[in-house]
Amino acid sequence: MQTGHAEHQVKDVIDTIKALKREKDVVVSSYDPAVTALLQREGKKLLLGWDTFASEDYTRLKDTNFSFFMLPYQSYEPFIVNHIHGLKKKTVTYTVNNVQDLQKIYNMGIRYIMTDNVPMVIERLRSTSGKGTGQSH
Repeated sequence: MQTGHAEHQVKDVIDTIKALKREKDVVVSSYDPAVTALLQREGKKLLLGWDTFASEDYTRLKDTNFSFFMLPYQSYEPFIVNHIHGLKKKTVTYTVNNVQDLQKIYNMGIRYIMTDNVPMVIERLRSTSGKGTGQSH
């Protein structure tokens, strides 16, 4: 992506979120390294997510203003989740569409879940509610 074009898009996103007063409700992320760098620099009052396919990126999260770390569910391991939660940041996973995968990532402490099967997630969460499935993060 051209830098000038990326800067314009990032500015538009930030301005729109601020105009709608949604700074605490919208998580902004990008796979594009140029956009990610711009978000870090320009989006200081926004909720930012580091969305990656590289699980080792969690080691670079410490001194950033990203609040969320996003990985496909297959890439998460308990030590990664523990490290991220130790930094007081949140884990997001995608795309969880069956009960076994949902239970695995839920047991690791991941509470931000992207799915194409919302009824399955709701049913599973209702059935495990109050049964020691783990602390909410």
